[in-house]
Amino acid sequence: MVEVHAQIKLSLIDGTGQRVLVSRNLVATQKLKKIETRTVDAVITRYDDDGKKTSINTKCADLDVEMVRILGVSKSILNFVIFCHQEDSSWPLSEGKVLKERFDS
Repeated sequence: MVEVHAQIKLSLIDGTGQRVLVSRNLVATQKLKKIETRTVDAVITRYDDDGKKTSINTKCADLDVEMVRILGVSKSILNFVIFCHQEDSSWPLSEGKVLKERFDS
């Protein structure tokens, strides 16, 4: 069994003008015929105008819900537009019913 550890960081300015740093730690484990990826920990750190930082981790909050609030978009826009996978990039050409189901979810 082989494990690979990774860390992904995103730094952005939210809608209120505060600097936000989002960090997610992942582990990918190769088993016999498949690779499993799981999130170990995730932290959202906010910096106010004075440089004071406030952090919240996944033990206290749902990272996906917090990201929707920070970015000021709906979960559907976040999942299907901002973080659209390459193989799903032709979804805007789908039938109207399929599009409605995606954005109503």
